[in-house]
Formats: sequence, C-alpha cells, structure tokens
Amino acid sequence: MFKKYMIVLAAALCVVSLTACGNQKAEAQQQTAQAEAVADLKIGAPAPDIDLPAADGKSVKLSQLYAQGPVFINFWASWCPPCVGEMPDIQKAYDAHKQEIQFIAVNMDQKKDDGVAFWRDGKYTIPMYQPNIQKVSRDYRISGIPMSVLVDTRGIIVNMRVGSMDEKELEEFLNSISKK
Repeated sequence: MFKKYMIVLAAALCVVSLTACGNQKAEAQQQTAQAEAVADLKIGAPAPDIDLPAADGKSVKLSQLYAQGPVFINFWASWCPPCVGEMPDIQKAYDAHKQEIQFIAVNMDQKKDDGVAFWRDGKYTIPMYQPNIQKVSRDYRISGIPMSVLVDTRGIIVNMRVGSMDEKELEEFLNSISKK
C-alpha cells in the first residue's frame, strides 16, 4: 500500500513539475529522468508496439515504422500550451530530418476533431495519428504531455522526455540517435 502511495505521489509531483518549462540542461536531464520514472520505460528498453490509426482511417504499427528507420514520437494535444508551443519547432525539425528520421505526432485529444482542426489550421505536415488514448497512455504510462520518445531501427528507446523542447533542445534530442 505504501509503495502504491509513493508511486501516485511521485507521478503527481512529476505532473506538477511539468507546468514550468525551461531551457537549461539540468532541467532537460530532470525531465528525462521524470519521463523514465513516470513511463516505467527506460532508455535502452523496447518501445511498446502501438497501433497508429491515421485520420484518413489507414493504420500502421510502430514496428512497421522503425523497421524503415529511426522514429521520433511526440504525444501531444491541442489543449496543451507546451505542446502547441513546441509544435513549430518540431515541424522545422521534421522538415530538416525527414529523410533520416521518421516523425509521428500522436494526438491525445479526447475530441479527435480538435486535433485535426489544430493540425489543419497550423498547416503541419508531420504524419499525425489518432490512437486509442487509453491504450497508448497505458502502454507508455503517459501522465504528462508533451512526451517525446526516440526509437531506433531495432525498436529500442534511445531517448525520451516529458515536457516541451525548443529548437536547440530538440536537435540535441534527435542527435542522440547518431550516438547509439
């Protein structure tokens, strides 16, 4: 019972700490540690193979994507200010790296139409998927967004972070794939 209480308390503290975003390296390391703790996933562990239905009805498995190259996954929602704030930088990174890294945006909006409208209005071209939120949240133990995960061609998590990133932090995050 005490262990469950501590886990709930730790998750609550992580969510509270996500409300403030910064650009310092120490904060980035703390957010990575929080992502690992909250998600119960570790860098170096296999990424859960999730089913990713697109807005057009077509569906793909994560394993199909990473078999073709590394995958950057961003879990986001249109009602989340840090998610909305980092999306232009993610779009820039997508435009710069789409030949070597696959990008996917996983819409966590309860009302899928809200995410579709945000995507259309923002003219984003990153492939967006709209999975079963409960299943994805359970598989990745998501308790805060935005959450980004970088998966290599073997399906192994090489980087993860809860919280938004600016352009420089995103480049450093993506560069971790070349260090593996």
